[in-house]
Amino acid sequence: MTFSAFFPGQGSQFPGMGQTVYQESTAARRVFDCASDVAGQSVSDLCFSGTKEELSRTINSQIAIFTCSLAVFSTLQERGV
Repeated sequence: MTFSAFFPGQGSQFPGMGQTVYQESTAARRVFDCASDVAGQSVSDLCFSGTKEELSRTINSQIAIFTCSLAVFSTLQERGV
């Protein structure tokens, strides 16, 4: 995995994004929970169940991409990487 895979830009979003890391990591779940609190909406629902059209809206894609990236980063830290 290259560094460019972390914190990608808009256009990298897709329905179901982040679901695997959420299911497998306590750290990732904490990131999603925090993002949801800040955003005032369930970011996990947006990422896991949102349509392509919903995720393509900038207001949604930015929080979804950042949350997923931070969740992966936190998972790696949790695992000692």
